[in-house]
Amino acid sequence: MTPLPPALRNPLLWDKILTGGLLLYSLCIFLPGVTALERLGLVTALLISCTGGRWKACLAHLRHPAMLLTITLLGWFTLSATWSVAPDITLTSVQGVFKDYLLILPPLFFMLADPDRRRWFARGLALAGLVIVLVNSAQYVREWLQDPALLNNIKLHRGWGHPLVLFFPFALLQGRLARGKPMYLWYGLAVIEAMMIMATGARGAWLALAMVLVVWLGHDFDRRRLLALSGAGLALVVLAYFMLPAPLFKDRFADGLSTSLRTSGTWGPALQMLDERPVLGFGFGKPIFDQEFNRRAPTEADWSIKKSKGPHSIYLEAGFSGGYPALGLITALFLVIFVAGIRAAARGRQPEPERLLALACLAAFAGFYITRGSVESVQWSALPLLLAPLVFLSPPRQRRP
Repeated sequence: MTPLPPALRNPLLWDKILTGGLLLYSLCIFLPGVTALERLGLVTALLISCTGGRWKACLAHLRHPAMLLTITLLGWFTLSATWSVAPDITLTSVQGVFKDYLLILPPLFFMLADPDRRRWFARGLALAGLVIVLVNSAQYVREWLQDPALLNNIKLHRGWGHPLVLFFPFALLQGRLARGKPMYLWYGLAVIEAMMIMATGARGAWLALAMVLVVWLGHDFDRRRLLALSGAGLALVVLAYFMLPAPLFKDRFADGLSTSLRTSGTWGPALQMLDERPVLGFGFGKPIFDQEFNRRAPTEADWSIKKSKGPHSIYLEAGFSGGYPALGLITALFLVIFVAGIRAAARGRQPEPERLLALACLAAFAGFYITRGSVESVQWSALPLLLAPLVFLSPPRQRRP
């Protein structure tokens, strides 16, 4: 057999490819029509992690409370197939939503074990935000050229608020670490992302953005940076409000302040159905929620929506699927992750790049899952991307003598 060229025998090359695969996956889970690229990134990272004992890097972290709670929650969702109103749908949904958790954790923890790989990953997530900005901008241009009236449809860009919220803190991270012109470029990207989040007209996205900023500034307060970032952001928002076409920003801002039917159309019905099966739930799977909602809606006079739009909350999604035990598990999981993130992002606990990476992951988690996840349905697939770094970077508790 012909030996591999020396360049291909270099472990550093394969480590870079592994990190690139993770970044490709991280971006593609938010892009439509690129499932093949998403799977390519994940499978590439997984296969490389299976060689040379790289996969063993994850073993030391499986006993972390956040990992144990995650495994318990996924196990409960899987067990719900035994009492689900539609067992086949539950098994299919659990496999489709959570199989990547088992596949991505080995390469993720190996990637995190090296400072250079952590730096590549953090910068890659910031650049993924740039890709989302470019794709979203291209959609605006396409709609403007096709029919300017399309800009009045506030729903066409609402989905982009999810990746923008997730990647926004990593632009702040790069701006915080950079100096000179690159610093202004990264902060400029963060401001554009914030503007695009506002332009979605989604209050959940606005609340998530506010939470990201509160967490970030609360842990990394610096008066000079705060004034510079706030001034630049305010100037651009004012310019966008008064100079851009009204449908592009101003109308979206007004639409986002309109009242919602969530209380009587999504959250209320979800809680009502949860109380019907409080211990076990109905089984995991969005089709099950839609089926049960649509079956009851015609006879429920208090339900303001007559066709399911989902529970509009990752907490209620968990509760409907697995009863109050699942609701308790996901609440405990998110609390443990948040506390671990606070400890990892505390000043003086570890070198500044690692602390800021933990802060970016904490801010993204607080905005995406804790805040937006409470008022809207969000993707489960992004959770390991934030969970693994926070578990890895959170310092172990000191045992009492």
